[in-house]
Amino acid sequence: MPSMDEEEKIIDSVTAPRRALELFTNRYRLTRIFAEYLNDPLRKTVLFFYGDGGNGKSLLLAHLRERCAKRFTEDKWQQIKRLGSDELITKAVLEGTSAEKVATVMLDFAASEGSPQLPFQGLLALRRGLAGHGLKFPLFDFACVCYLHKTGKGQQIKQLLPAEELDLLSTLIDLASKTQTAGFVLKLANLLAKWLPGGEDLALRLRAWGLSKERVDELRRMDPYQDLIPALPRLFAESLNLAMQKPKAPRRVVLFFDTHEAFWGAERSLTGALYFERDEWLRIFLRKLNLEMGIVVVVAGRERPSWVKAPEFPIKAQYLDAQLVGHLSAAEGVEFLEKAEIIDKALCERLIAVANVAQTNETEVHPLYLGLCADVVLQARAQGKTLTAQDFDQIPEIEQKEKVLIDQLLRYVDTRIRYAVEALSVC
Repeated sequence: MPSMDEEEKIIDSVTAPRRALELFTNRYRLTRIFAEYLNDPLRKTVLFFYGDGGNGKSLLLAHLRERCAKRFTEDKWQQIKRLGSDELITKAVLEGTSAEKVATVMLDFAASEGSPQLPFQGLLALRRGLAGHGLKFPLFDFACVCYLHKTGKGQQIKQLLPAEELDLLSTLIDLASKTQTAGFVLKLANLLAKWLPGGEDLALRLRAWGLSKERVDELRRMDPYQDLIPALPRLFAESLNLAMQKPKAPRRVVLFFDTHEAFWGAERSLTGALYFERDEWLRIFLRKLNLEMGIVVVVAGRERPSWVKAPEFPIKAQYLDAQLVGHLSAAEGVEFLEKAEIIDKALCERLIAVANVAQTNETEVHPLYLGLCADVVLQARAQGKTLTAQDFDQIPEIEQKEKVLIDQLLRYVDTRIRYAVEALSVC
């Protein structure tokens, strides 16, 4: 017996994440830039992709992470670069099956679970995502254990920290709760002796991982809310810097951050210190990272960041590589439609015209709007109907698709601004 979707011939939207990735079009220049970060000499800049809502920034990050996070041998990379054009370089990167896969982690600040905009939750998500890549973070883990112990949340350790290290971390919680300061450092050293690789001298080994006696005592004395939480971004950055110096560390690690604007939600009108407080922990973390150790940071957001203006912990312009994710050209729009198996020339031209958002004679195709319009054509085809350019504007689904687009574009504005935009749209 068929499911309801099968009976009603409902197909997946071309804007759904997996389907959209299959239809990913162009962005050759941005892909080439990302490949250079992984294969050229190390850079001390944060790669920041910015652009209008619905322009495909999240899709671009997924494309880069799943398909392009590769390191080639020096000879192979120089051969690829000699291809010249962004498109040929991108194709060579995509086809490079023998390349070394780069360790990556993705943190979406708009995720509905886990409150990733908060420092403790966001950093823990990064730490869990980097588990299994030969990286250890004893300094950060110990700080988290101190926080959980001091706040009476030790039982949450199984949900918050990586499964492969739960035995050690659970023992640390137990040790922290039962041992006085005098004997704690010695017991901690004995516990970590078999866990941390290094030389024979245990004291030197612990110091190399940031866990000197003085540091351990300092963390144990910290107030969990006033001291430990604000210190976590620095501690995790320091732990990652140390981990990347170890002999078996990966040569590159990519930290992807999506939906930067989610730090402000509907309060985009904040100004001054109140505005910059929202993503302060992220700036602290990025400032502390040693990017020359092979750490690559990629952030996506709607606006080019104004970090240089932050009153505290600014990030200077010289450390920011901001790249615009713009609209598609008419030719790129046609390429997308052909990938989606919409090949009628007149219909393609009509869809391109509907999705054109340019204010000049140039054609600028909004990617999400084009995808939503393509959905209408493909869904009609699944129902046995063949739409033409002439009847496209008359079908009722278009009105609903426009509403979806508007909802996407107004996702992070407050109700007052939403009403104003809707009123102006009616006018």
